[in-house]
Amino acid sequence: MPDGSLNLDWVAGAFESISGYSVSEFKARGGWRSTVHPDDLYIDDMDIAHLLSNRNTESQLRTINKNGETVWVQVFAHPVWDYEKNCLSGIYGAVKNITDKKNAEEKLINSELRFRELLEKVNLIAIIIDEEGNVTFCNEHLLKLTGYQRDELVGKNWFSLMIPGENQEVKDIFNKGLETAQIAPRFENPIITKTGKKLDIVWSNVVQKKHDGTFSGVASIGEDITERKQAEEKIRILNEELELRVVERTKELEKRSKELIDNEIKLLKLVDDLNIKSEQLQRSSLQLEAANKELEAFSYSVSHDLRAPLRAISGFVSILLEDYGQVLDDEGKRVCNIIYSNALKMGQLIDDLLSFSRLIRSELRHSKIDMESMVKSVIAEFESVQDLSGKEIIIEELPSVMGDPNLIKQVWINLVSNAIKYSSKNEHAIIKIGSYTEQNEHVYFVEDNGVGFNMDYAHKLFGVFHRLHSVNEFEGTGVGLAIVQRIISRHFGRVWADGKVGIGAKFFFALPAS
Repeated sequence: MPDGSLNLDWVAGAFESISGYSVSEFKARGGWRSTVHPDDLYIDDMDIAHLLSNRNTESQLRTINKNGETVWVQVFAHPVWDYEKNCLSGIYGAVKNITDKKNAEEKLINSELRFRELLEKVNLIAIIIDEEGNVTFCNEHLLKLTGYQRDELVGKNWFSLMIPGENQEVKDIFNKGLETAQIAPRFENPIITKTGKKLDIVWSNVVQKKHDGTFSGVASIGEDITERKQAEEKIRILNEELELRVVERTKELEKRSKELIDNEIKLLKLVDDLNIKSEQLQRSSLQLEAANKELEAFSYSVSHDLRAPLRAISGFVSILLEDYGQVLDDEGKRVCNIIYSNALKMGQLIDDLLSFSRLIRSELRHSKIDMESMVKSVIAEFESVQDLSGKEIIIEELPSVMGDPNLIKQVWINLVSNAIKYSSKNEHAIIKIGSYTEQNEHVYFVEDNGVGFNMDYAHKLFGVFHRLHSVNEFEGTGVGLAIVQRIISRHFGRVWADGKVGIGAKFFFALPAS
């Protein structure tokens, strides 16, 4: 204890695997608190306050092992209370290494896109709240748990679900996050279901920030611990009753001692059950990661497997036209040509899907990129395969940047290709390629005076297979801008667009300047 009122009596040798210290070294350093990460000492302070109030504690915090490495641990502590003196006389504690679990949680939460896609499948609550406290995303598990419909939560103020009188603490935490762009990584706070039932929830939280670093909301994962809390309350009441019986019936000490031992066994079993549940959660997280990799492999495999039937369709249609063309009437030939054309389009869609799949799995290889030279080489490649004499292409100064050259080149190819395609109906097409720098970012853009687009549908531009113009107007599969968005995201950048129908379009992407 920090005040020195309690001595360190015993430390399990297994703790050496977590701290790296032998039992004697651990005691010599001053015990548990000497290993706690300085930034998490306040959590240990709260645990101590609870123990001094005769309350069980469970917390997660960081420790520093003998090698100076950060190790996340989950701490369970139970007070040994002296009811005659009405004070704390000792502590039983258990510490578990949850570094792998915390790393898995971090992977799940860091990426909002993966957060939204994957956490629909897990048996945990997933929710995102903006800076106003309004729900912007919630998963199916939360809806099933609370009985609400999605439209009753999304867009509504999250604090309306909190229990009146018990939500001020979390409101204060949230308001502090608005000021400091920081929030407690983990805390307990209940919610109430649509039928009025109270659910105890443990929340793991990650701050969402705007590009300027200010607070924009919180992404949280919640675990329903209602049953566990009820069990803990029963244990607490049982312990109090047992202690009172010991005080009141000293003459029956031998008989009551046996009862205490029996209940001690029950407590240990409950702790074991809690550890098993924690391990199950960790395995679920690893299974989620494996399932995501299997999903990527499945997409890649299916794309490959679709090639064979498409080749067969194209081949048989060609044979039909070649060997039986004299038998077919004009309508029959037209239908065959439609089949052949659509098979080719499907093949192109598969090729684009394969490119997108490879992009997701490929490893980034960073080096310094001369953007001006790269853009000029891209323009030269286009000029070698098509006539650009009717188009005026302006290339302004483009600063160099760090990134994967192959992937960044694909970004320029896709954006310049779009500019050429969508300005092709303009007699005097102008394509401008330039950049500017702001807030430690290099912003690059490709502007054209082509057909443009309606900004009401701009949110669809970077989705896979989303198109704002029909195939009859302009060829394409709708994957090019999705690839651009994915490449820039992997470089910790961002993409956006501006346009007006009949005036033109301007596509931007920003990359870190350093």
